[in-house]
Amino acid sequence: VYQMGSDGKIGDQITSSPFPVTPGHSKIYYLPDPDGYGAPFDIFKYQSYDGDKFSYKQGVVVSVSPVNDPPLAISQQVTTSVGQEVGIHLAGTDVDYDTLTYFVTRLPSRGYLYLADVTGIKYGSPLAAAHVTVPGAKNLVYIPLEV
Repeated sequence: VYQMGSDGKIGDQITSSPFPVTPGHSKIYYLPDPDGYGAPFDIFKYQSYDGDKFSYKQGVVVSVSPVNDPPLAISQQVTTSVGQEVGIHLAGTDVDYDTLTYFVTRLPSRGYLYLADVTGIKYGSPLAAAHVTVPGAKNLVYIPLEV
């Protein structure tokens, strides 16, 4: 929870309780933890003060809607010999546990990529264009060229 600054922007973080909110700045901001969501997600309490007496404490229940976070593709390094194919299993993670689809966005310049089945056996012709969707199995076979 943050206090509103005098310029109308997010100001100092409220780090302890009770915390006096600067007079004239009764607006505060709530920033949920990254990747956190739920209903209710969080709660905090506050009370008003007139210089003499405090009001009863009142609660604020905060609900946070989930968002679809972008997945993360995992970098890999494979080794093979000239003319020897090597299987590559494309991998990624997603904090939302969504099913991932993979796209080849750049073709190799010194070899060929083929789609492969779940056992790693290549099929079809070499991929001829970037931005190709790799369906379901997410397996590729790379064959390097002699240079």
